[in-house]
Amino acid sequence: MILLSNIIQRMREIGLDAEGSDRYKDDLDMIPAINSAIEWLVGIIAPRIGVDKFVEERLSDLHMTKVWQTNQFSRIAFDSDNEGFDIWTVTGVFPKPTVYVSLGAKTELPGKYRAEIMPYLNKNYENHPIVGTSFVNGGQLKPHMSTFRPELVLTRARFAATKITHEQITEAENNPFVPGYKHNEAVITYGYTPSMDYSGERINKLAEGQYVNPKEIQITPSSPKTLVAVSFIRHPETIPKNADTATYDVPFPASMMNLIVQKSLNYIAIKQGDNTTIFNVSIQEVLQQLQ
Repeated sequence: MILLSNIIQRMREIGLDAEGSDRYKDDLDMIPAINSAIEWLVGIIAPRIGVDKFVEERLSDLHMTKVWQTNQFSRIAFDSDNEGFDIWTVTGVFPKPTVYVSLGAKTELPGKYRAEIMPYLNKNYENHPIVGTSFVNGGQLKPHMSTFRPELVLTRARFAATKITHEQITEAENNPFVPGYKHNEAVITYGYTPSMDYSGERINKLAEGQYVNPKEIQITPSSPKTLVAVSFIRHPETIPKNADTATYDVPFPASMMNLIVQKSLNYIAIKQGDNTTIFNVSIQEVLQQLQ
């Protein structure tokens, strides 16, 4: 992590010669430029994820593993409004994991949801407990609804699913050489498809029972109402203009600070509109940081 204040201080000191000056405002100049620099870095880094293991290690501050419960169609819907993070790319899928049921002191959950999980608190279980209510509002989960499981922590994964194409998900039912084929209860290989929109009609998306899950992955062989752990790299959040610069952490390794500073300064120069080029960061410089 890099403190936002350290990035801004470095920009003022070495790029703008404006230390102690209020010419450049944090909310109007600095933070928008840093956000633009981060978006640029994300675009450069994205194609390298999964190609080089080292790239994922350098993004460890953004790398997470969380647990979901599938719906009746063996699918998981990723909803940033519920989970509090936006998934950049999936790096691993682990069906029917062993999980530890844990509640932090500040965990706020609806009463019905909490009542379902309390008997299992502070213990390990394989692919259990399965809930019937939503952790968001305590309402009953409809069959087409998957759900994020915030209280579950992955402790062991016996199975790892392989990414397959949408064509292969059908082939896997009959071809033992394609991931996702079930030989018998003792011998199973799992596959999962890239995220896709399976939603129904959107004219009245709030209608009772409406299937509206804009981004889902599907597990094969069929695994309805089961737990699935997903490892992923989350997308860096946009820094709020009113962020407390002294405490806000930018989720990139410290070794990438100069890249962020220099690219941010480049956007400041563009904003000045006087054809100034304070700094210009090349794609090659970014790639060197990832090697």
